[in-house]
Amino acid sequence: GNLRLCRMLEAAGFRVHWCESAPAPEGPGWSPMPYLGLLGAEIADVKPDVLLCASSGGIYVLPLWQAGLWDGPTVFINAHPHLNCLPVGLPVVIAHGSNDKVFPSSRAYLEELSEAGGNSCYLHFTGNSGRLPSGHLSRLGDGHEMESLLQYDCLPRLVDAALCPEGPETSVLRSWRSQLSDDRSRAEQWLGLTTHSFRQRWAPPLPNGARRLLADV
Repeated sequence: GNLRLCRMLEAAGFRVHWCESAPAPEGPGWSPMPYLGLLGAEIADVKPDVLLCASSGGIYVLPLWQAGLWDGPTVFINAHPHLNCLPVGLPVVIAHGSNDKVFPSSRAYLEELSEAGGNSCYLHFTGNSGRLPSGHLSRLGDGHEMESLLQYDCLPRLVDAALCPEGPETSVLRSWRSQLSDDRSRAEQWLGLTTHSFRQRWAPPLPNGARRLLADV
């Protein structure tokens, strides 16, 4: 999953550097502290524009913040259980799915966490839909692999959001427009983007060139 996400970022034009100085966490009680110096030195050498971590790699980020070894834009794929606070004013994007069985977390908790970080934090939460009368779901939220990030340039857009000077939410909102087809955009322009403009098209055609009258709706 991570390799496909990495290739997607590279295809979008990002230069990706894989961190090799810190090992993968090895279970309960494991501490990232012995590796912070190496990781901080690698960050200082590479000078990344944004730090992206996925799954158990998220355990490194809070200590990096606390030690002053990283204070730049950060993207989390999966909210690590150790992520219990966010620095106010630091651009942070968190992507999490409602069906994550590895790091289960409620939407309410993640919203509270992101709100505590201020307007510079953005939560991308993919949740299940409501149930249909049959009991089925029309939409399934992501699991730990966050498969939806591979669709619609989602992950590159989230990284762009973390880098946006105007804030990640503003960037995400603007990026939605890029997902519209040209035909859809032309149709919207023809229809109009305000109540006043599209209301002008509510008049039915009349025979013999008679004056068009608006119809009450």
